[in-house]
Amino acid sequence: NTGVTITEKNKQRIYQLLYNMLITIKLQVVSLFMIMSVFSSLQIGDFRINLLILGVIVITMILYFYKIFKAK
Repeated sequence: NTGVTITEKNKQRIYQLLYNMLITIKLQVVSLFMIMSVFSSLQIGDFRINLLILGVIVITMILYFYKIFKAK
């Protein structure tokens, strides 16, 4: 479910954008959990950086959705 109609003309571009988006978000989520784990083990109480990383994930999704709608 992409929000755009997939045609033979844009099929390859849309699938490549979706694949890149999934890889990027997966890397960001793994990084988020790694940082949370390190903060937890060091008993650092400041989790504001987690909100920053979540913001980066949301911005990444917005950018890729923009690229997908532009590619139609």
